[in-house]
Amino acid sequence: MSNFSSLEIGKRALLAQKFGLDITSNNIANVNTPGYSRRTAVLSEASSIKKDGNYMGTGVIVDKIQTFRVDYYDKEIRNSLSRLSSYQNDTSFLQRVETILSEPGETGLGELVGQFFNTFNELTIKPESIALRQSLLNQGITMTDRFNQTAAGLNELRDESKKNSENIVVGINDLLTEISSLNIQILRSGKNSNGESQSLIDERSNRLEDLSKLIDTRVGTNEDGSVNVFTNGINILTGSSPSKLKLIESIDNFSGEKTLKLTKYDDEKSTSIDIDAQSGEIFSNLKLYNITLDDKDTSISYSIALNFHNFVSKLAEKVNNLSAIGYGLNDNTGNPPGRVIFDGNGTELNAFTITINNNLVQNPADLPLSSKVSEPGNSSIARMIGNLSNDVNFLKGQTPTDFYSNLLGKIGSMSKETINSLSSSQLIEQQLNSQRESVMGVNLDEEAVNLIKFQKAFEASSRIVATTNEILATIVNLGR
Repeated sequence: MSNFSSLEIGKRALLAQKFGLDITSNNIANVNTPGYSRRTAVLSEASSIKKDGNYMGTGVIVDKIQTFRVDYYDKEIRNSLSRLSSYQNDTSFLQRVETILSEPGETGLGELVGQFFNTFNELTIKPESIALRQSLLNQGITMTDRFNQTAAGLNELRDESKKNSENIVVGINDLLTEISSLNIQILRSGKNSNGESQSLIDERSNRLEDLSKLIDTRVGTNEDGSVNVFTNGINILTGSSPSKLKLIESIDNFSGEKTLKLTKYDDEKSTSIDIDAQSGEIFSNLKLYNITLDDKDTSISYSIALNFHNFVSKLAEKVNNLSAIGYGLNDNTGNPPGRVIFDGNGTELNAFTITINNNLVQNPADLPLSSKVSEPGNSSIARMIGNLSNDVNFLKGQTPTDFYSNLLGKIGSMSKETINSLSSSQLIEQQLNSQRESVMGVNLDEEAVNLIKFQKAFEASSRIVATTNEILATIVNLGR
């Protein structure tokens, strides 16, 4: 440093205070920028020099830019967002399940099944009434149509959950690639050394939060400033090397059950590791596809679709077993003709395929309501079918009405539980965001004070330069 060290001190002061003004201005400019973490210039005294046996200060320098981002809040918010996304997706699908079932209501399945059994009870009094027989068959057509529509609606939701899962996996892979790219840029810019690095760190944090909405995410920070990403203990990103996630669908040869699995796939080795996601949109959609909406589910969890199909299949089985041993109005010889009321169109009889036997629709007199041949007034079969509505051994120790009511109750309970969890998660997420914002968010009052502070310091620094300049001019003039 020259003998006019005050000029150098003034210059350094001007640069440092201007830097502080730039940082403060940038904070104010980004007050409404999502995910922005406020920054401050950390100033430190420049190294002293020894002169005439004494140490003299040499001014101020900018040591670094400090950000107020806190890892704890970032981690908790990612966890909260992951759970929140799961509950939001669950709530949306369960509400649509309730809409498909249209319960309670006059056109609900519970009401249609009840009317179907009641008409059999009426036929015990008037078994020879063709009009009443035709009415029963028409009710059966309406009921089976609703069975078909409901099954198709649940299956469409299941297909949608699969499509959602495929799109989510694409999104996860894209985000992993973006995060790995940001890791590289952060390494190049220098960890915590300048404004560019902090902007990249903020952007990476935003991408990590986007990722956590799709799948549960755990983040580990390396010494070089890059991050690794894990989900349920499986590493899916290491620094600049993102993994590739894939969906694999398998089919059980025995039951025909289709199952979707999320895997970490290695193209070079052609190997895969199953990933058991615990939250996020992918977790919700896979659970819906593999369990909740799977009509062939073999897990021990509750499947709405499986229980609905079991209800329809058992109803058809019980009614057909009785109708097969009955006789129609015009049957007068031989063994029971084995007519069934419900038909599966040559395939497995379930909620997708169930219909009313078209031969009976064309000939209501053939409806087998009598237990004995040549006794058109006999209504024993009609009575037994009607009594199925009170059969406590219909399915899982319950009557048809009880089983279906419990099915609806379970759906309602699942929906209510999910809505409550969603509400709690939203509250937690809001509180965490509020707490984080109080730490890393821009406070305009505080920034206004900083603006004035740096402005006054800059003016004072410029006065140092001006004064030193005057002294230099005086000394120069003395030499003339």
